[in-house]
Amino acid sequence: GTQCPSGKYPTVIHSDCMADLLGYFLESASSDEVQRQSSLLIGKLGQKIASSKLTIEEKPLTKNIFFSYFDDEGVATQNKVIVKKGVLQTYFYNLETAKKDGVKSTGNGSWAGGKIGIGFSNIFVKPGKQSFEELIAPIEKGVYITELAGLMTGMNPRSGDFSCQAQGFMIENGKLTKPLNLITLSGNVLQMFKDVKGLSNRSVTYINSITCPDVYIKKMSIGGK
Repeated sequence: GTQCPSGKYPTVIHSDCMADLLGYFLESASSDEVQRQSSLLIGKLGQKIASSKLTIEEKPLTKNIFFSYFDDEGVATQNKVIVKKGVLQTYFYNLETAKKDGVKSTGNGSWAGGKIGIGFSNIFVKPGKQSFEELIAPIEKGVYITELAGLMTGMNPRSGDFSCQAQGFMIENGKLTKPLNLITLSGNVLQMFKDVKGLSNRSVTYINSITCPDVYIKKMSIGGK
């Protein structure tokens, strides 16, 4: 692999990498983070926070290895829409945070670190209708990101800004061409989801319980040579 010239490129992110980025994004939907004033989504309920092409659901009742009828507080879980066509529908609540806001728990109580916090599982991103080949076909010069490294240390959870090392391929005239290595992907996770232009029709379920497709972002900053 080589480095491409630094710049802003139309960017397609592999579903594996997108599952990691989405995990950070959804942490901001935790009511605990909102109540502590450390969320990117404070006061955003019912507002457009992402592209209208993006719908995200939590389906704990889906019968796979991640399914659960109850959360760690014994509250019945429920399938629910988190983001509908870009609009934030709900936060994740446990019993304590729900009481503070005067609402019902959403069944997201999670035992971790010796105390009850908030977690989520079986997240599904609604796929698009295009094949991967159709998704990249309109891109004259862009980047396909297939691997990210250092995202945990490169992500600022308060601002949503991130910068991390990446690998992938150039997209030229709608086709994958030369491999890329030692490049840097940077941006803001909230702005990134606002800039979603399309999603492929192939979805994969990952170990973090997120099922998502490849995602086409309008433009992202790529650091290279």
